[in-house]
Amino acid sequence: MEFTASSIMRSKLVVCNDTESLKAVAKKMFDEKVGSVLIKQKEEVIGIIIDRDILKAIVDGIDFTTAPATEIMSSPLDCCSADDSLEHCNELFEKTHHSRLVVKKEEKVVGVLLRKFVERFLSLSKRYSLADIAQTPRFRTGRD
Repeated sequence: MEFTASSIMRSKLVVCNDTESLKAVAKKMFDEKVGSVLIKQKEEVIGIIIDRDILKAIVDGIDFTTAPATEIMSSPLDCCSADDSLEHCNELFEKTHHSRLVVKKEEKVVGVLLRKFVERFLSLSKRYSLADIAQTPRFRTGRD
């Protein structure tokens, strides 16, 4: 059994419009209990803001009430395909040095893949059968 990006991605997507203030973005991240928010312009995802971006904006003294989301978002997006192997995704993480990849299927964003999940999954797979760890609470790769 080969596991792919869609096997362990976070499928809960939280989206903000590109015109929303950083305060609105930070509030949405807090309310939804997520570490990243996708930024949309019309119907197209154009960037991502992660929790570290919010912290950097605070340190840099950016005005959260007036600054738009686009001021701190990462763009272009670092993406992988839902069908990419975890080994391929890990290579993308090594190349980009980012903590998250946007997962696309048929050009549509379907999830966000965290580097730490890929690293843990690959590390555990060296010691245990992938089929055994796939259903553990940490990964919950079985999709309903």
